[in-house]
Amino acid sequence: MTEAFQKAGADVIHYTVTYDDPVMFAKPWTLKLDLKRQKNTRILEYVCEENERDQKRLLSTPKTERQGTRP
Repeated sequence: MTEAFQKAGADVIHYTVTYDDPVMFAKPWTLKLDLKRQKNTRILEYVCEENERDQKRLLSTPKTERQGTRP
């Protein structure tokens, strides 16, 4: 899988992904999308643990660590 992100303007990113797996697909195929900024919204964190089979070994990461060195 190869992904590419290209800024196309202040509010648009061109996203391209190509799947090249001869075991699963007869030939490579590509998906292209324009990702547009959603005004007046926030991106919320999402963690899927519903089917996590190794949950007892998962370590919690403090929020400040996940976002970089900012307090």
